[in-house]
Amino acid sequence: MPAIKESSKRTILVSVLGVTGQAKRHIELIKTNPHAKLHHVYHPNLDRVHRSNIKNLPLTEVLEECLKSDAIIVASPTPVHFNQLQVLSRFEGLILVEKPIAENPDDLTRLSNFPSEWKSRVKVNFNFQSNPVAKKIRTVIRNGLIGQP
Repeated sequence: MPAIKESSKRTILVSVLGVTGQAKRHIELIKTNPHAKLHHVYHPNLDRVHRSNIKNLPLTEVLEECLKSDAIIVASPTPVHFNQLQVLSRFEGLILVEKPIAENPDDLTRLSNFPSEWKSRVKVNFNFQSNPVAKKIRTVIRNGLIGQP
């Protein structure tokens, strides 16, 4: 997929994997952006989705439908990221992964073996989970070194 120039008037089709939480925030931002169109919102089981709280969304249970988008935001629970990214390994657009990209070191190792060209189009939203500073802060709080909040 060619790079999209900033001056381009083309609308970008964006799919979101996930419906609530961080996915909901991304969906709202996409809906307000004049250069983006919400293409698909994926959830593997639409019967579990509370449709009363979700209005006018292009919902799908078929992950492969998202492959027709220009960009995909993976904002699903972390434990399903690897399986979803395997399906997206043939996606030629841009991917933003919310939260940690992998749940465990084995999935991370397997992802590192994906083609470099594909990995160059995948971005991971920064998360403090593995940040050394965040680990130190958790230890300080856990050990009560600054009192009890």
